[in-house]
Amino acid sequence: MLLIHRAIPDSEICQKATQLVTEISPTFLCHHCIRTFLFGNLLGQRDGLKYDRELLYLGAVTYRSRNRG
Repeated sequence: MLLIHRAIPDSEICQKATQLVTEISPTFLCHHCIRTFLFGNLLGQRDGLKYDRELLYLGAVTYRSRNRG
C-alpha cells in the first residue's frame, strides 16, 4: 500500500479529491478509480509520454464518482 501512496500525487487538490471520493463512493469504486490512475500512469511512463500526473489522477478518481448509477 505504501507504494500506491507514493505514486499518487500529494498536492492539496488531489488529497481533497481522494477524500471526497472516499466519502461518497463505496470502497470498491474508490479502489477501481485509483487502479485506473495507476494503470494509466504506468502506461504513460512506459511509453515515455509527457502528461500532467495531477490531472490524470483527478480525472481518474472523479470520473466514476460523477457517473454512478
